[in-house]
Amino acid sequence: SGELRVQGLGRGGNEPQGTEIRTPGTTSATTLTTVNGNLVLRGASTATGVTDQGVLFELLGSASTTGSGNVDVVGRGGGTGGGIGVHLLSGSSVSTTGGGDLSLTGFGSDSGTRGNNEGVKVDGSVVEVQSGAGADLNITGTGGESHTRRFRPGARVRLRFTHVCVFAYHGHPHRRRRP
Repeated sequence: SGELRVQGLGRGGNEPQGTEIRTPGTTSATTLTTVNGNLVLRGASTATGVTDQGVLFELLGSASTTGSGNVDVVGRGGGTGGGIGVHLLSGSSVSTTGGGDLSLTGFGSDSGTRGNNEGVKVDGSVVEVQSGAGADLNITGTGGESHTRRFRPGARVRLRFTHVCVFAYHGHPHRRRRP
C-alpha cells in the first residue's frame, strides 16, 4: 500500500527516454501496479537528438493502480524533433480502478528545429479511470518550440484505436475528447 516512484533522465544521442515502460519482442505486457498506493512516474530527456521523450509507454507497457491509489505521470521531452513529454502508443495503457485520480502532464521540447514536440500524445492506447464518484482524469500538455511549426500542440489524442474515458460504477461512460 506504499507509493511506487520511478524517475529517469535520458541523455545523449537519439532516442534516450527519461522513463520507458515497454515490452519489446514479446506478447506479455510490462506492467507497473500498486494496490492502495500512489504510482508516480517522472521522466525527462536532456538529449539533443530526435525522438527524445520524457515518459514513453510503448508495446503493451502499462501503469495502473487498484484501490485508492492515484497515477501521476509527468514528462519533459528534449531534442530537436519528436521531443514529446508523455507519449502512449502501440497498445499501452494507464488506468486507475479503485477511486484514484489519473493525471498526465507533459512538456514538449523547447529546443526543437523539427516538428512533433507535443506535451502529451496518446495514440492507439488506453487512458482510463474506473471509480466511484469524485475521481478525476486530467490530461495537460504544453507544446514545445518548433521552427517548422508542425505538430506542437499541448495535448494530442488520436482517436483511431485510442480509448480515453471515465467510468462511474453506477453511471455511463463519458468520453473526453481533446484536440
